[in-house]
Amino acid sequence: MRKSVKEFQQENLGSIIKRLEHDFMRQSSREISSAVSTESMQAKRMEMEQQQTFIKSLREMKATGRMQIHLALPQQLKNTDFDIILEDGDYLFIPMRKDVVHVAGAVMTPGSYVFRHNKDVSGYLDIAGGLNQFADGKNIYIVKVDGSARRVDSSFFSGNFLSALWKSNAFGENTRDLEPGDTIVVPEKFYEVAWLREIKDITQILMQIAVTTAVTIKLF
Repeated sequence: MRKSVKEFQQENLGSIIKRLEHDFMRQSSREISSAVSTESMQAKRMEMEQQQTFIKSLREMKATGRMQIHLALPQQLKNTDFDIILEDGDYLFIPMRKDVVHVAGAVMTPGSYVFRHNKDVSGYLDIAGGLNQFADGKNIYIVKVDGSARRVDSSFFSGNFLSALWKSNAFGENTRDLEPGDTIVVPEKFYEVAWLREIKDITQILMQIAVTTAVTIKLF
């Protein structure tokens, strides 16, 4: 955790929220002015109230200043890009190993499941009962135990099990794409909320907020 990073993240979060709020206001004003009946105008006003509640919840989010770093043996770390200079006030947190994989979001039974070496993403989704009717199966992502995030690539579901399971890290070591402590996130589709659907980059905005502040967002 680093103070200067926290300040930058909070400033960036504020800019994202301000832009989103501006988009909402412009869209709502245009739709209210073009409403052809009292009922449609009331519906638009209700949407505006939902938007304001949504923006308020985002404003309550606070950045943590978390930096994702890679640790290795000193002889491997030396003279690499990851041998960073520490600043006064830095806080280094090394978590305990967790022998579980978390499954969150639009699945039948979200929860934490014992890590198994022979399971990939689709295997854990099966254990969780599979996707529910609201799942956005094309945008599943993994929040790694180090706080980083990555999209689940199609190789997880194409039968190319071995290539999807292993990869090399920055130090040439073989690591798993899915490790103990990781969280598989299945987002929900936004089709139920019209004003969210009409914001083209809403998913990217929320993903950026989630990664920046190291939190998981629940819309409603």
